[in-house]
Amino acid sequence: MFPSVILNNSPQLVNVSSMFSYNSFNTLDTIFSSTVLKGLKRLTNCSAFLGNNMSLKNSSSSPVQLSELFKDNAELTNCSLFLGVNNQELGYQYSDDAYLDAVNRRALYINFGATGDELFANNPKLTDCHNAFAKCTAQGVMSDNIFGGVNNTGDYPTGLTNVAFCFHDCNVTTVLTDKLFSNQPKLAKVSGFVSGGVTGSANNLCRNVTGDMATLGTLFTSNPLLTEVRRFFESTGVTGQIPEGTSIAASPLFAKNVLLQRADRLFANADNITGRVPATLFGNCPNLSSCESLFRSCSGITDVLPGAGTDTSLQLFKCLTSETGEFKSLSNVAHLFDGCTGIYSQIPANLFVNTPGVTNASYAFRDCGT
Repeated sequence: MFPSVILNNSPQLVNVSSMFSYNSFNTLDTIFSSTVLKGLKRLTNCSAFLGNNMSLKNSSSSPVQLSELFKDNAELTNCSLFLGVNNQELGYQYSDDAYLDAVNRRALYINFGATGDELFANNPKLTDCHNAFAKCTAQGVMSDNIFGGVNNTGDYPTGLTNVAFCFHDCNVTTVLTDKLFSNQPKLAKVSGFVSGGVTGSANNLCRNVTGDMATLGTLFTSNPLLTEVRRFFESTGVTGQIPEGTSIAASPLFAKNVLLQRADRLFANADNITGRVPATLFGNCPNLSSCESLFRSCSGITDVLPGAGTDTSLQLFKCLTSETGEFKSLSNVAHLFDGCTGIYSQIPANLFVNTPGVTNASYAFRDCGT
């Protein structure tokens, strides 16, 4: 156990990374308060400060208030794994579903304040917050202005590069809009930002994360450096049909993300996604290398896959920036549409005509309505 004021008389501190990580602390609210970093105006790194403490929880269901946690830390650049756990600790691997339920969400209750957008309002230099609060249990609302994309009246960061798994399996309550990352031109990794866990586990769902795909179609328009969207939207309550592309124009969702490489488990278990799979979803993403478990267990998808029928120009896998239309780097489509029980239409013969480098298609279309 450590007193929550232990650092308050050390104003010259710059780095407190991993200071109390991998401990056996078990009651957060008796050792921690939102003033733990108060007065540390030179602090740049607090990564894994209390990270990877698997038994950490609250003594009651009253949440720890985090709205002013980083208020005095204007120089802060890295708060990754602050209270969270990382993928390796949980055994998460890109292709290994056996570990996805290894650790349930902790009874570690946190709150982001009355407006839900104060957490990073005083951290203009922040670049990395990956896994910062992964496997905590959020109470209250998290605003889509968490990074200042809606109303940048604070001193929000504008140089974030990695927010992957920041609130993974926290069951945060938020309505996603296309403004979430609109203030982040350097953003590269958003994997699992507010995602849930494995299909079928009530402990790992994030149905309080909602939004309409009709208004999320331009979510990543302001992020030209984006490389990873693994597990984005996974197990969330997002609804509607993904905006469609055409034979000559990519679906707007990733139309500006030419560097995108990883889309594993994108939309997995987001069973409120409906309608047909959009044509040219990755039309402007020539570097796409893996989309394992893409649309896995999306039971709301019911319509014909692009390319079926007579309009062969409409294809899910068609690279519009290549003369041949091929994705030369795409190698992994394992579990593609696995568990999409609502699909009863014909699987198009030309689905993989533009993916000559695919080496793994295991379990694709398993347990489909087809």
